[in-house]
Amino acid sequence: MFRRTFIMLALFIPVSLTFSQSDAVKDEKNKTKIEKPEQIISTDIFGIEHLSFNKKIDPAGKGELLQVEFALKNNTDSPLELYIFMMGTVEDKEWVWNTFNNRKVSLKKIVIKDFASTPDDKSQFEKEEDGKKVINKYPKDFKTGINPDTGKPYVLESYLPVRTELLAKYRKKYQFFNYATIYIFDNEGELLFYQNYSLDKIRH
Repeated sequence: MFRRTFIMLALFIPVSLTFSQSDAVKDEKNKTKIEKPEQIISTDIFGIEHLSFNKKIDPAGKGELLQVEFALKNNTDSPLELYIFMMGTVEDKEWVWNTFNNRKVSLKKIVIKDFASTPDDKSQFEKEEDGKKVINKYPKDFKTGINPDTGKPYVLESYLPVRTELLAKYRKKYQFFNYATIYIFDNEGELLFYQNYSLDKIRH
């Protein structure tokens, strides 16, 4: 039987990975809903191959593009319906320092200053908190993560190439994305795959 696996070790792929502890709550159907899936989540059901991130200038001159490419390989004998999201973020980390102010003690919070996503619906990652709009790195409705070419869920038969672009728009105090995140759900809303990748190697 295939199972979802929580991997707490760095994987050897051509980009660096970051992860920390998760924060899970129960939804109204008593299923586990991961609102802040900050650890690596993987699965035996499919594999991810040939993952790459590249940066290029937007031909329309609106900013810079993050190109994300990978392929999914089905490890089962049946086709899989999947919902896929990708997110590029500009994040700042705020730290708690020791009394001498020369060593970081713990992470206080992560501030997301800007982001783009595919599908291109920012409302999926926005919520109200204390009367302010904040960014939550988890989509509200997994069923919106459809294939833009078909308007339906992605169908993984044996092998499925996936390619997308995220636009970092030019603005005041512009910064390119420093993290990219991939989410893949099954047709029941279970998060089968999640990873948060550092983009430091291509950012500058």
